[in-house]
Amino acid sequence: PDVLASISSYYRRCTVEGAPMMYLPVLIMVLVLVGIVRELMNGWVIPWVGWASLALAAWGTVSVAFIAVPRAQRIGRAQEPAEILSGLVRTTLRLHAGAAVSWLIVIWLQLGV
Repeated sequence: PDVLASISSYYRRCTVEGAPMMYLPVLIMVLVLVGIVRELMNGWVIPWVGWASLALAAWGTVSVAFIAVPRAQRIGRAQEPAEILSGLVRTTLRLHAGAAVSWLIVIWLQLGV
């Protein structure tokens, strides 16, 4: 319960009380998507690098914006039983970790290939 209270407090500050700044990371992710599309359209990148980057960046953006953030808001409101909050925390962690890995691969592709 103390761990859940701490996590809930963090997500309340970041998502529930953090608007409009909480949307800044999503805005940056969308701008990167636009940049990758522009690279593909202008032929500035090897096609497989661009398409792989676009797929990974799109998954990272969608999973965070439409799945992780709403769950984080639910955690921040802390209006549900501890068992449900615990499950939301675990799912949100997996989503954030997956998105982080996808973004790291995008960075590696864009800078390293």
